[in-house]
Amino acid sequence: MAWTFLESALLVVASLHLIKAPYTKVEESFSIQAMHDILNYGVFDISQYDHLQFPGAVPRTFIGALIVSYIAKPFLWFSNYWNGPDAVPTQLEVQLLVRGVIAIMNCLSIIYLKEQFQALVDKESGAAEDAEGNKINAHIKNDFSFTSAGNWFLLFFMSSFHMMFYSSRPLPNFVVAFSLTNFALAMVLKGKYEWSVAILALTSVVFRLEIAALGVGITSCCIYFKKISILKAVRFGIMGLSLGITLSLFIDSYFWQNWGIPEIDSFIFNVVEGNSASWGTEPFFAYFNKYIPMLFLPPTALILNYTALRFAPVDLKIVAFASYFHILALSAQPHKEWRFIVYAVPSIMMLGSLSAAYLWENVKVESITNILYMISLPATPLISFVLSMLFLYISRMNYPGGEALFNFNNYVISNNITDATVHIGVPPCMTGVTLFGELNHARFNITYDRTENPYVLPTIWDSFDYAILLEPSMDAIPFKEAKSNEWEIIQTTEMFMGLNYTYINDLFFNEERNLPEIFRVSFTNRTIGTSFKDLIHNSIVKSDIFYTYKRIESDK
Repeated sequence: MAWTFLESALLVVASLHLIKAPYTKVEESFSIQAMHDILNYGVFDISQYDHLQFPGAVPRTFIGALIVSYIAKPFLWFSNYWNGPDAVPTQLEVQLLVRGVIAIMNCLSIIYLKEQFQALVDKESGAAEDAEGNKINAHIKNDFSFTSAGNWFLLFFMSSFHMMFYSSRPLPNFVVAFSLTNFALAMVLKGKYEWSVAILALTSVVFRLEIAALGVGITSCCIYFKKISILKAVRFGIMGLSLGITLSLFIDSYFWQNWGIPEIDSFIFNVVEGNSASWGTEPFFAYFNKYIPMLFLPPTALILNYTALRFAPVDLKIVAFASYFHILALSAQPHKEWRFIVYAVPSIMMLGSLSAAYLWENVKVESITNILYMISLPATPLISFVLSMLFLYISRMNYPGGEALFNFNNYVISNNITDATVHIGVPPCMTGVTLFGELNHARFNITYDRTENPYVLPTIWDSFDYAILLEPSMDAIPFKEAKSNEWEIIQTTEMFMGLNYTYINDLFFNEERNLPEIFRVSFTNRTIGTSFKDLIHNSIVKSDIFYTYKRIESDK
């Protein structure tokens, strides 16, 4: 199939979310730091790798970071060749590059899934025709047309905040894992069921073990609908597991300097030993009554699932039932996060898209009800996209650590500071500080200290020239070496703290400032853009969260 406008739009929307929110959080730290180390130090000498100093609670696989890094390498080589050896991209630009690679991989997997989805519904449609206008499936009784199903799928996907905002993020769920699960779903729609089983088996043991629930669902449904024999399913499942275990065992053991398979170690730590409960627990049905509705705003595509199951092709039913089984299986785990069920979202969207195409193409506008259908369908992705942009505006303020480091670097460059050490506290490190954010060491010789040990920190405190901290005063630091009279605040960084309900209530419910009056004034004075910007700005509350200190005695 030819490349379409909506497929290009998908990449543009993903890029918009990437550029507007360039920083990362603690959940993404392992992957982004690993990519930094691979690109800067290579793979033959790992002595400077970040994970050796900050290993985290459980090990994670390096395979995803390796794949993304080596896809990004040719772009870095080309940039160096084009701009010359002295014009190396800044490290933040490289961070955007690797995140861009993640976004492209995820978007291309969605586009491929869309192509297989459209091909399947075209093949199963009684209205499908060949180039000469003859019906391809004349034996099918209905003449329903679903030619817009793939387009609805892309519209639902690109207008979803969570799908677009996180499509470029180095969360373990989105680094290769999400792309491979989409590819596996596409294999089912394409009729290559055994390869879907193998891909899901490999993906689960290498990248994210919760994908095993989706693999079990796909395998069970394929066997139930007689698409694959039990023997073949077992054979391809073992093949995928064997390949995945072999890759992870040798590659990850090398990087971690210890024999093991990260996903199995993580499963033992989080599930068998129950340590995941330390991050919070929720009721059994939380995925169904909290997280799934959160992922579908408005819930049109979700509601349309019921209608689609009545006439969906068998292969589409397989991925749909398997996806709902995946959610149900993970509901048994007390610790819940929406990203654990993200692999089921494309299947739910495909079902909703099938119903949307059916209503859009086959329902005649003969009643008020049908008119409402025709209005609500295109309104859904439009409303969802508006909400997505609003959430993006707010979410970009949730990375104050990255902003604080960026502002500090600008301070260093503007004042031509060299040979200095800056200590960065744990909260800034958790909200946007990465190795990609550091200035070129050979040029500025700025040492970025991230010491966490409360016993070691006092012994090296006197070596710091600057500090980026959560504490608004040195008096709040619990050791005597941090003397308030030796430090001054040179920068502050704000963070989103919530909505200004007083302003919103006064704006919309004050009798003298009702909505018609607001719009009349805005349009009359031709200031609608300015008014809307002021409305958004005044409706949110931000306050200082991080403070950048400079040692008074040191003026480097």
